[in-house]
Amino acid sequence: FILPSGSNITAIQKYMDTTIWTIRDFLYNQAICNTTSSAYTLKPAVAATLFPNPAGNYVTVKIKTAEPLQLSLYNMYGIEVLKTILNRNETLLQLNALSKGIYIAEIKNNQNHAIVNRQRLLIE
Repeated sequence: FILPSGSNITAIQKYMDTTIWTIRDFLYNQAICNTTSSAYTLKPAVAATLFPNPAGNYVTVKIKTAEPLQLSLYNMYGIEVLKTILNRNETLLQLNALSKGIYIAEIKNNQNHAIVNRQRLLIE
């Protein structure tokens, strides 16, 4: 982010403070939740199920593919809080160390790291 010369830092700070929620909502509603805006809808390349959802101390990840995949769990600030390799059709993940809240589960192809599935996970 480069400021043009003579920029008013206070005005830019106010703008950034008021638009942070917009960016978070865009990522959550458009790319993650598959809302009605088809321009931003992520269509999963690999079928995956996370259950139970909402989750407690654990979640089971069920995938329908033979190849190993990488699962990353992100909090709502975009910080990766858990990362694992899914080698089996069904994997049990312990969530004891994570706080209650909404997380984004992103499943990537292990070879080229392309996102093949993205889902919302609620931990209660």
